Amino acid sequence: KNGEDFPPSVLCLPYSMETNDFSLVLTRHLSPKDYASALESHIEQLAKESRESEEPIVVCLGLHTFVSGTPAAVNELGKMLTR
Repeated sequence: KNGEDFPPSVLCLPYSMETNDFSLVLTRHLSPKDYASALESHIEQLAKESRESEEPIVVCLGLHTFVSGTPAAVNELGKMLTR
């Protein structure tokens, strides 16, 4: 239905701790390269599931500037996101 019939809605999606830089880098002590690799595997798997089901899937990445904003992390994430 259109917006005239219902008030605007907000969709709240919690992000996974599996992709949260705080939990993987600061708690599990993953290197920037290992963190980027973990994200890449996560995204590849969800993309595969999306193709197979022909349904869109939302990927939530928890990134914090003080963790993933470091030069080494930005470098590794940049390489991963351009593959």
